[in-house]
Amino acid sequence: MPAAEFSALFTSLNTLRIMVSAAKDMSDNHKIVTAVTDIQNQLMQAQGGMLAGLEKQQAQASRISELEAEIKTLKNWEAEAQRYELAAFATDVFAYRLKESMRNGEPAHWICSKCYQKSEKGFLNYESETHGRKTFKCVACNAKYDNDDIDDDEQRSMDFSPSPF
Repeated sequence: MPAAEFSALFTSLNTLRIMVSAAKDMSDNHKIVTAVTDIQNQLMQAQGGMLAGLEKQQAQASRISELEAEIKTLKNWEAEAQRYELAAFATDVFAYRLKESMRNGEPAHWICSKCYQKSEKGFLNYESETHGRKTFKCVACNAKYDNDDIDDDEQRSMDFSPSPF
């Protein structure tokens, strides 16, 4: 075989070897790229799960805070409710009045029975008087209470007269 043909054959074989090697590397690169893509997908799923877990944890922490605030409000209301007693505001009309022993310098007053049942404190304020019947209105729920049989001593002690201001 002449040297020129041998050289051309050698060059062709060398080129073929390089091409086979490149093809093998391309196959390995494809496997690597596929593996890296799989790993990235798994990481993204893990991150999604982690974010969902964090969101759930945040929601639970928020709910715990809400419940703690509600417990505090209920405890405060329980203490406040103990300061009042159900009493006849008028014939067949009931409201809650501040116990004498719990006044602590506060003026005597009545609170709305509807609001009291909802753990709220709605003061009954004098609104008007018509034909000897005094009308009181809850400042919270606007319920009206008529009172025509409150005696003068209780009237003075409860200071139900309208304010001159």
